Amino acid sequence: MTQPAGSEASQPLFITLRRELEARRAAQIERAEEEWQQDRLRIWRSALCWPALGTGCLLLSAHVETEAWGLVWFWGGLTIGYGGLFLTWLVQHARGLGSGEMLGRAVS
Repeated sequence: MTQPAGSEASQPLFITLRRELEARRAAQIERAEEEWQQDRLRIWRSALCWPALGTGCLLLSAHVETEAWGLVWFWGGLTIGYGGLFLTWLVQHARGLGSGEMLGRAVS
């Protein structure tokens, strides 16, 4: 004879399953937090390196011999400084869309 769903015999199975699912979810949350920390570090590193490189090119533009090369370094510095930040944003945005996340919130 089978036991009803709420009986004492069926409870250990549900408790075991619930604990297993809780442990799996805790591991997923921990992994997601580690990935977020790595992403934040990567974004900050990019956000500091691109403008520094662009500023270096801008400073170098004042110290070249010809005006033509000065313009090349000047516009290159602006492109690298601002374009690098835009590229960083674009890559992170694409990664977020690919993982089902948009604007920091999960898409359901």
